[in-house]
Amino acid sequence: MTSETPTTAAAAAVESAPAAPVAAPVEAPQAAPAAPATPPAPAEEAPKPVPTEDVDLDLDTLEREDTKGPFRVRHAGRLYTFTDPREVDFKVLFEVLSNPVTWMKECLPEDDFNTIIQTVLPSWKLEAMLSGYRKHYGMGDVGESGGSLI
Repeated sequence: MTSETPTTAAAAAVESAPAAPVAAPVEAPQAAPAAPATPPAPAEEAPKPVPTEDVDLDLDTLEREDTKGPFRVRHAGRLYTFTDPREVDFKVLFEVLSNPVTWMKECLPEDDFNTIIQTVLPSWKLEAMLSGYRKHYGMGDVGESGGSLI
């Protein structure tokens, strides 16, 4: 019988056991190379109108010749600049001409509209403003014939 201690016997058993296979180090997967950045495509320009002989009036090439300066009003210490009624889209034009709030909304920049609509504006001053606007743009006064609507 040998005089080995239990610890020595366990160590001898480990030494005589076949070695466990050691796995080779695994490389981390490589990311695919980034695709070269492509510059954004330039914004497409609207096609240039091509004059043709088959129309009587080409609105695509029509330019305004009769422009007037803006109509300006001072109210409560602030200057308001109204646009030309001939620049208002035809779908809202008649409503603009018959409704003062719609007129202000369509003919003033948004921040000016939001400001003037919050102020106190007596009706007689509104009437003077509407009358001055119509006269400025050659539209005649409200109810007056002979003035152009646009």
